[in-house]
Amino acid sequence: MPHSFSVAGSPPVVIARVDGRVDLIYLQWVLYECVCQGRHKDIRRFLIDFKHSRLDLADVDVYPDARYIASELPAGARVSAVVEAPDASLQRFADSLAEAGDVFMRILSSEEKAAEWLYQDAQNAA
Repeated sequence: MPHSFSVAGSPPVVIARVDGRVDLIYLQWVLYECVCQGRHKDIRRFLIDFKHSRLDLADVDVYPDARYIASELPAGARVSAVVEAPDASLQRFADSLAEAGDVFMRILSSEEKAAEWLYQDAQNAA
C-alpha cells in the first residue's frame, strides 16, 4: 500500500496520500505516522487523501481502534479525510474518534474543502 507524507501550509498540516486497499489496521498506522510526522512541530491538523484507495473497514473493530487512535492524537486535533464517494464505515470511524477524545474528523470530497475546514478556526484565531 503506497503512501507518502508531507507538511504544508500555515499553520502546518500533515498531508498523507494513500493508494491501494485500506483496512482498519492500515488506517490506524497512517494516522499514527501522521502524528509522528507532526509531533515535534506541535501540528494538530491532518489531511489524509484516500481518493486512490479502496476502503475496507470492518465495523466490528471501529470503536476500540478509534479510542486507541484518539489517545495518540494531540488534543484538539483535526483530521480531514478526502474520499471519492461517501463511505459509511469511515463515517462511523470518524464519529467514534470524536466520541473517544478531543478530536474532530470530517470526511470531504476534495482537498480544497478539506483545507477550508482544517483552517476554519485558524483564520479566526489570527
